[in-house]
Amino acid sequence: MLNCKFPCHSNVPKSCCRHPMLTRFLCLNKMLLSIEPASFFQIVHKYYAEMWSKGDEDVAMAILDDDVKLNDELWGSHPFVGRKALFAQVKAFRKLYPDLKMEIDDIGIYGTQDLAIRWSARATNLGGPHPTHHYTHFSGVSSFHFTADRKRVAEVVTYRQPTSEEMTNKCEISWRRQPSTTEIQL
Repeated sequence: MLNCKFPCHSNVPKSCCRHPMLTRFLCLNKMLLSIEPASFFQIVHKYYAEMWSKGDEDVAMAILDDDVKLNDELWGSHPFVGRKALFAQVKAFRKLYPDLKMEIDDIGIYGTQDLAIRWSARATNLGGPHPTHHYTHFSGVSSFHFTADRKRVAEVVTYRQPTSEEMTNKCEISWRRQPSTTEIQL
């Protein structure tokens, strides 16, 4: 039997022993299944369906780590750090798009504390001082990193399309655009 660092190596089929990468993949998958990935999925579902789509602050306080960090790479801005800062951004976004609905399209597991999520959203700009009443659809990919006990979200890095208003610069939301430290300033 292959010498494997994962505790499930005794359950790996003998045919896999000739393929160490496949064996490691199978062992990692079995280990992930043993840590209840359903809890990962439930947390991510609550993040989109309840926190973003419904604006539920209690859910945000339950699933987010105290020092959670959100990086929205669309603007390359500095991250929002902490539960209150992240949820303040959710409230500001929902003020502009009160009918926001976000759905998970695909989930990928990588590592023991990480998920990759492909999602889509739809909303109508009904809030702010100059509502456009435009319906918008946008999508993105987010990388979730969980705390060591895998019970709370520690970091989210999001790569997404802009909303219609963000593309035309009619959006009143402040993403706190600040120059990046790697950006060349002239």
